[in-house]
Amino acid sequence: IMASQNATQFTINGGAPVNLNAGQYSDISLSAASYITSNNPISVAQYSKGGDCDGANADPFFIVLSPVNQQLKYITFNAFTSSVITNYYLNIFSESDDISSVTLDGTNISGSFAAVGSNPAYSYARMNITQGNHTLISDSGVIAYVYGFGAYESYGYAAGANADRYIADFNIYVEGLLYSSDTIPICPDDTISFSGFSEDTTIVSW
Repeated sequence: IMASQNATQFTINGGAPVNLNAGQYSDISLSAASYITSNNPISVAQYSKGGDCDGANADPFFIVLSPVNQQLKYITFNAFTSSVITNYYLNIFSESDDISSVTLDGTNISGSFAAVGSNPAYSYARMNITQGNHTLISDSGVIAYVYGFGAYESYGYAAGANADRYIADFNIYVEGLLYSSDTIPICPDDTISFSGFSEDTTIVSW
């Protein structure tokens, strides 16, 4: 977990805050699906250890994870065909209210999901898949990661991300009232119109 700004605090599963300054990072070993939040922008990546480290039939790889608002409704991906990769996997993330609509290659897989323990509003599925092409469809969107393990070989990647769902982070105070990105959906390159008024007739310019 890497911070982009000073005075960044992140938490995992609602635990004690961890403090970071810009450019600092924290390595944490997790064994269960987790929910990470932060007061400032962070980059989160998942690292797979090598076989000599944890005994798994794999090799190291590194995936940059997507934030929860980057779901895609339709994803086609490929589990790379390889003579040295023997096990293929798919991790899927969804809002819990939407798992009933998730299909993989035309088959409903809602029964494969489990709620994230620290935040049951979100659910995940870990699935064994075959090599080759696959398609994920969801009414409201999912985030997915594909990976494969072999004898001292492995790979992993994000199956896609919806960059259009990035939301600008801002706070505007007007006459003591707070307008923020939590209440007003403003996206990059949107136009914001302001109008000024005053009962003070001595104002000659704005």
